[in-house]
Amino acid sequence: MKRKSNIITLGSLLLMIIATGLVLYYIIAYSKYEFHADFTDTIMWAEASIDARGFLNPDFYYAASLPFGGHLIMIPFVLLFDVSLTAHILGMVTFTLLFVFALVLLGRVMRWNMPMIALLVTSTLLILSLSAKLREIYWGHIIYYSLGILFMLIGLALIFKTISELNNHKHKLKLYILSAIWFFLCSTNLLQSLIIFIIPAIGSAFLVRFIEVDEPLFSKRNLAYYQYLLVCLLASCFGFIVGQIITQDFGGTYADAYSTFSAPSDWINNLHKFLIHWTSLLGADVNDGELFSSKTGVLNLIKISFSLMLLVLPIVMIKSYRNLPYYQKVLLLYHWIMTGLIMIGYIFGRLSAANWRLSPIVATAVITSISYLQYLFKDRKLQRWGYTLTSIFVVIIYISASSLKPNLNQNSDIRSVINLLEEEKLTYGYATFWHANNITVLSNAKIKSRCIELQSGNYKACTYQTNKNWYKDQPNHDNYFLLLTKDEYNTLKINNSNFANSALKKIDHENYVILVFENNIFTD
Repeated sequence: MKRKSNIITLGSLLLMIIATGLVLYYIIAYSKYEFHADFTDTIMWAEASIDARGFLNPDFYYAASLPFGGHLIMIPFVLLFDVSLTAHILGMVTFTLLFVFALVLLGRVMRWNMPMIALLVTSTLLILSLSAKLREIYWGHIIYYSLGILFMLIGLALIFKTISELNNHKHKLKLYILSAIWFFLCSTNLLQSLIIFIIPAIGSAFLVRFIEVDEPLFSKRNLAYYQYLLVCLLASCFGFIVGQIITQDFGGTYADAYSTFSAPSDWINNLHKFLIHWTSLLGADVNDGELFSSKTGVLNLIKISFSLMLLVLPIVMIKSYRNLPYYQKVLLLYHWIMTGLIMIGYIFGRLSAANWRLSPIVATAVITSISYLQYLFKDRKLQRWGYTLTSIFVVIIYISASSLKPNLNQNSDIRSVINLLEEEKLTYGYATFWHANNITVLSNAKIKSRCIELQSGNYKACTYQTNKNWYKDQPNHDNYFLLLTKDEYNTLKINNSNFANSALKKIDHENYVILVFENNIFTD
């Protein structure tokens, strides 16, 4: 019996190691083929902090101001390897390992056995790799979506551990201090952190006891419980105030979607987008007229069915709420509080503009569903359902693992441009958003490509993910390039022919035109 238990434990560890290895291998070997401008957020923030020698840089135009952000992970690697693909990959590997550690930590604190922890880690890692967009959000850069889930995993582990030690005065103070520090730091990231982590964490932990009618609301045990949650709440409030002070002079327009109303006439349309966004985020890519029985049709049906199952399982759990263990109750309430907050922004705000804004819900739905499986396995009458649902997770995990090798030609045009710029010894210049920061990183900072906006033939410095100093004369650069697509060049030629003709040299390359200038186009 003991031997069988050891084999199961070793098998579970192996499964967890394989899943982690697959995601790490994707990051190291394949993520560069899906790499585009949005992947560069975190590493650009790291460079900005290094230049300013502070958390944030007053010269940088941020998409989102995150004092306690992923750029802190990237900084050491940027110092060692510059703004390069190597630095980016090392930063993402570090974040992924932290993510895995947090999943294992949560499982251990909930006293799950090794097979259940392995299922939690494997399912979470690979389901969050099911589509190119999910891979970008969780393993491509570190922004508030993925950060919020990392905050959640560690935050809930602290809550669960502290609650179990409330009567142990030796450990309680240390856990109070650790929790206060964690909630303080996380809340400096302001509204996004509040929505994805702070409010759901404190709210779910409070509601579990509040709706428990079998015990007086203000019993001695509950008062100690509320005292701890109050410490977390006060630390969060203090962190939020500090975050406001730190970020008050910095932009973050992209993140405004969380706090901006859309027109009331759009609310129904916003809601109608949900099913398409949800299924596509989980990998469904359906074309009109595609047969259900075709290979891609069957694959899409599986992904659609699984995406619907992820929606339904947390609803089914509500029926079993009274019988759920404490940890599952908190996870279930966390999922629904966070989902409710995001859906308010999705329907009545501007979150419905993109499917990836639902990515935190995918993560909590997976984690909550796995916790439900753990509950089913504990009940002999329900074990058959546990095995059935687990088999579905295994199928989707296999599909995800099989899709981790992307199309290796996706970036071929950009890599070809980088090679040409290196041959022409053009190392500093400008391009529109989708051909700017990504060229800098993919060239390992040998070429510095800075973002511009091009409107009707007129160009100007971009104020999104850029530094105002990038548009000044650069030392040791005699020539500057302007990289345009052929359509952009034709628009420029029609509307601003004098500028286009003033180029020292024009290079045609595939779908691109490179204009070479003797002087900086912003200071000439």
